[in-house]
Amino acid sequence: MNTVQDTPDVHGFAIVGNEVIYGCHIPMFYVENHCYQVIIEISFDEKLQQAYFLNKLQNPYSTFFINNSPEDLMILPNIESGKRTSFKTQLYMGLPFDGGKLISDGGTTTVERVTVFHHFKLQDPPSYPKEMTYYLFGAPHEAHLAHYVMRGVNFQHVVDLRYTYNWLPAQTLREGVQIKIPGLSINANNVFANPLIHDVFPAKVDGIKEEQDFYINKTQWFKFLSLTAPNI
Repeated sequence: MNTVQDTPDVHGFAIVGNEVIYGCHIPMFYVENHCYQVIIEISFDEKLQQAYFLNKLQNPYSTFFINNSPEDLMILPNIESGKRTSFKTQLYMGLPFDGGKLISDGGTTTVERVTVFHHFKLQDPPSYPKEMTYYLFGAPHEAHLAHYVMRGVNFQHVVDLRYTYNWLPAQTLREGVQIKIPGLSINANNVFANPLIHDVFPAKVDGIKEEQDFYINKTQWFKFLSLTAPNI
């Protein structure tokens, strides 16, 4: 963990999923409190659940975000350690800091599982991976991708996938696994556009010998420098 410089703060998460809901933290490089890539499996109380599913049904192409309430500040390492298992929540349709609409305030989000948690090294950061890398997570009939972020300059990309992914054990998918996309690489000069321009692409999955095809349903892509609204 890296708690020395962290102070209680508000943290935003892009939300994906229906039967199983996940929150993907919106990180910020060079801001210590937000220098983390975090994916958490979460559940909503009745108030939040009703607001989320009703608005998602009425606005299927919109994106949804939550943050802990300004009255319930937290540090992210406490989520990893289990010290923090729930938080008072504001639910938005659209990015909260870019004109998003507040649709629920005061409900409770419970952290069911920490799927991904790592801190960015600002001093002597690691090199970019040789191949574009994503985390694959979710359920066999409702899987998602999140771009693996390890250093700046970078971007955030969250994808809902089509079809069933039952070739991967359900528990492995729930815990998350990395995939690598042959022929795609990342560097500081090519992070300003969505790299997945086709609806179908092959990728290598950790622990599986053969490449697998992935089918995109919905995509949320963020430029890290400005964190502008996602392209749908």
